[in-house]
Amino acid sequence: MGLGVVLALDWARLACAEPSPAPGNVSEAREHFKRGLAFVERNELETALTEFEAAYEIQPHYSVLYNLGQAYSALGRPTKAIDAFEHYLKDGAANVDDARRAEVEGLIASDRKRLGQVQFELSSAQEQRLWLDGESLDLEKARAPISVAVGTHSLLYSAGAGFPATLEFLVARGELRKVAVPEPPILNDAEIDVRCEIPDVIITVDGVQMGRTPGRTTLPVHSGLHEILLVRANYLPSRVSVAASAARALTLECALQPLSPIPASQRAWLDLKTEPSSAATFIDGRRWHGEPLPAGRHSLRSEHAGYVPQIRLIAIAPTRTLSLAITLRKTSQLRVREEEAAASRRTWSYFLGGAGLALIGTGATLHTINSKRFDDWQSNHSTTHAQDLSTVASIQRLDDASVGLIFAGAGLAVGGAWLFLSRNAESSD
Repeated sequence: MGLGVVLALDWARLACAEPSPAPGNVSEAREHFKRGLAFVERNELETALTEFEAAYEIQPHYSVLYNLGQAYSALGRPTKAIDAFEHYLKDGAANVDDARRAEVEGLIASDRKRLGQVQFELSSAQEQRLWLDGESLDLEKARAPISVAVGTHSLLYSAGAGFPATLEFLVARGELRKVAVPEPPILNDAEIDVRCEIPDVIITVDGVQMGRTPGRTTLPVHSGLHEILLVRANYLPSRVSVAASAARALTLECALQPLSPIPASQRAWLDLKTEPSSAATFIDGRRWHGEPLPAGRHSLRSEHAGYVPQIRLIAIAPTRTLSLAITLRKTSQLRVREEEAAASRRTWSYFLGGAGLALIGTGATLHTINSKRFDDWQSNHSTTHAQDLSTVASIQRLDDASVGLIFAGAGLAVGGAWLFLSRNAESSD
């Protein structure tokens, strides 16, 4: 409960801090943060941390680092907690008041008491590669003391692209543990390229955890047969056997399927609005039609012909709905085509408008002349009856022609105006 209260207090600082981000981003980040607090209340700290990290990714403001530090500390990750707290003090600078600064410095001191150190004694292998607790480790950094949490740790080491060996060691509080790393096994160089759009998939090769998505993961292995296991919560695991060879690259596509049905407690929903509304949406590489999703992180891609695709990583808590609005940006090619079409419509609008006005003017002139002719005929018709009929018929025909010209001109003018206005409406989009 205490962690939730402390975290809740700092969101107000984030919401009003400068520089002000886009309103949509604030709302989305706040929703992630609120869900994180709810998981803290239920003591589901791992899920809560995912929500806090999503909030910080959307709005990377220093205030969230304080919240992340608290969460990391509660989960027994003092090194990450210290890093978050120190960046909080550095990035916040004068915006962090004296009371909060003293509190954070006390938290850093408390987390330092949960640390030990490890220093690796490496062999002379020039292409040696190291992974400490699943994260790549630079050789120069490995030769100096590294702060780690108290407890058991795992080191993977290999020569170049060779398949790594595993070494476990224990670090006590305040201890500087020196670990001698054996000579890496010299094995054939081979690689398995795992391509997976689903985030947070754990990749295990022959029982050793080798990677974690998202993105493309290249696994160094030796030539021969290997068993690869792909696992993520709320998905059916995938286990495949592959034959790796130094002579050719091997590519493995990730094809995990969500549980069917997804357990009710792990079901989540996405309320997505796109502009244009006909844009296609893909979740984790598959076309999405509005169905529920497994809770957790997902890769979202929205695309439409003539628009720049938008790709983003989203996180949805169990039993929750994430509301998103995505506006795609037109490609330069589409904008050029639209501008060319608008220019063509503008030319036609001027032509039709001009032709319409010319016809209206011609029709009005003929009508005026014909009216004067009719007046003259009425005041002087001393001709024979046959001549009168012929004159009246001529006047009537000319009158009909003038009215026809006026109506035709009006139609062309209206058409030109419509083209002009539609061009302006499109150019304002």
